Amino acid sequence: MINPLRKAIVILIFLGLGCAIPAHGQEAPAASAENPTALPSTSDPKEIVRRAMEMDQHNFELARNYIYQERRVLKMLDKHGKQKHQQIETFDWSILYGEPYSRRIEKDDKPLNAKDERKEQDKVNKFIAKRKNESESEQKKRLEKQEKERREDRAFALDIVNAYDFRLAGEEQIAGRDVYAIDATPRQGFHPTQPHADILPKLKGRVWIDKKDYG
Repeated sequence: MINPLRKAIVILIFLGLGCAIPAHGQEAPAASAENPTALPSTSDPKEIVRRAMEMDQHNFELARNYIYQERRVLKMLDKHGKQKHQQIETFDWSILYGEPYSRRIEKDDKPLNAKDERKEQDKVNKFIAKRKNESESEQKKRLEKQEKERREDRAFALDIVNAYDFRLAGEEQIAGRDVYAIDATPRQGFHPTQPHADILPKLKGRVWIDKKDYG
């Protein structure tokens, strides 16, 4: 079962900084299927979010064939909005037996200690051993299940556009990129179309969307 709260958190408040490199070693192409700079400019926050979701869908599909590193920053705030804890983890994504596999390689921007490194290696060994002994029918069933979950995740994400009222809070810079800062508050009368999307009205937040490519 997909954890709805985890899914919503990943989509709404996950802040990641990463670079993608194709499995065959060439430079990654432009992030969008279409040229985002060719789109007419807009200040409509809902349209900006809609374009960002389309970009996310395209990047999601690209990720199947790319190896890359992902840096996750999780900030825990108190009731006054002040940061009380921060956790940073870096993952290395590769393709193993036809599916993406993530391995944690850093914690708080430092290499893992010997104990954590052994744990990660044990996970890799167990994963490889399991896939080596997998029958064709088991592999087919597994891949079909993964594809179903991927479709459900994408459909869930698209509900976000209708779940919130968006307000353009301003423009900022993050890592040298010009971004839109958009506040999202639950919209009255929202009716979920996907399982677990009823969690969305219980969350609010701010999203930062790249002005150039809508990433």
